[in-house]
Amino acid sequence: MIYLREIYTQFAQSELDKHPEWWGKYEQKVKLKNCYIYAKERDHVVLKMSWYSFKEIVESYFHKAKAAIIQGETLRIGASVGKIRAIRVERNFSNPVIDWVKTYTNKEFDEKGHLIKRYYTDEDWCRIEWEKFGVLSNESIYNFYPATRNMATNKGFKAEFVQALRKDPLLKFKYKFYPYVKVERKQTKDELQPL
Repeated sequence: MIYLREIYTQFAQSELDKHPEWWGKYEQKVKLKNCYIYAKERDHVVLKMSWYSFKEIVESYFHKAKAAIIQGETLRIGASVGKIRAIRVERNFSNPVIDWVKTYTNKEFDEKGHLIKRYYTDEDWCRIEWEKFGVLSNESIYNFYPATRNMATNKGFKAEFVQALRKDPLLKFKYKFYPYVKVERKQTKDELQPL
């Protein structure tokens, strides 16, 4: 996992390497070298970049991207990395999934005292997908997990995604649909021979 602070540190150092006449300033509050990058232009000292500006730009971009994905748009990532989008998947009722929220809210027990499980009954479900193009080496080991919780808003990408779907149930029809495809099992030689 790479943190935004590490990305800024590398970015700031690369800018200072490109422009030797620029200089950085340490910030005690955030304990960050080159927190501010300055240059001299026409006898004036000008702020070229700071950690705070960089962070605000990146966060603004990701908030706008997140909102666009929730509304059914696709975020295309350059350099053959792929695209991130919301998808709708047809439910496989032969493999039922427990709805733990309904199960624990109902709190119904059978005659043996076991909690009665409630299952999802809707025809499809939605999630965020990273569609990979298959051109990068070792691509299969990388994953994309939308944030469950954000420190600033106490809501993450997943929570906002679910909230948007609850608020507008027709929103899911904007997402790419994946129908359930039943895979036929091949019969072995023993099964093909008559008894």
